[in-house]
Amino acid sequence: MKTFLLISSLIFFISFKGIAQPAFAIQAGANLSFTDLGHKWGVIHNSKTAKIDSDPRLGLIAGLICEFHVGNFIGFRLELNFIQKGYHRDHYALEPTQQTRTNYLELPVNITLDLPSTKGRLFIGAGPAIALGMSGKIKETDIFDYFGDRTIDLKFDGVEPISDTKKHLKRFEFSLNAIVGYKITRRFFTALTYTRGLTDNLAKKDEYNSWKNSGLTLKAGYYFAGNKKFTTNKH
Repeated sequence: MKTFLLISSLIFFISFKGIAQPAFAIQAGANLSFTDLGHKWGVIHNSKTAKIDSDPRLGLIAGLICEFHVGNFIGFRLELNFIQKGYHRDHYALEPTQQTRTNYLELPVNITLDLPSTKGRLFIGAGPAIALGMSGKIKETDIFDYFGDRTIDLKFDGVEPISDTKKHLKRFEFSLNAIVGYKITRRFFTALTYTRGLTDNLAKKDEYNSWKNSGLTLKAGYYFAGNKKFTTNKH
């Protein structure tokens, strides 16, 4: 939470201290989430961690953007997004099928480079991101249909109680992301972002030894306020 407050303070400092007048936008789109799962096999495979196959899941993303420039081409793009992540995993070593959905509040901070063209403006960028886990569920279907279906609530508190029916994950997730986008007009843009997770999200290594999220996000947005110089296709 301190990191979120620190970055929020930076946004206000920039807005009022005059590095550049910011532009503000809203955006929405879809996130194709990939999850890297690992499982330790013990003595059978010399305690090596093997990757568990899982299928990506499609989720929503929506949020706000604060964008400002230093000069004509270098910019900073801060986003605050609600984003859905998750995975689908088929039956694995007698384990049940799983459908997992997690909801995060994510804050990417990207340094961007604007490349003006005759009809619009292409921009590319990269930077870190931090996400705050909010809620989630795992829906399981037993392989033999003996125990039936069950739903496990996910709790993002970073602890693993001895007796608890919930599955616990770390509260914060850190990642790196790269973005490429195109400002179609002064107001409208579209962007594609790839995010690579760095955090093992499990609060405690139990069933899995790793759980890392990545994703490919396609978004469209609209600039509703800010200095026109930084949102138009002319410098």
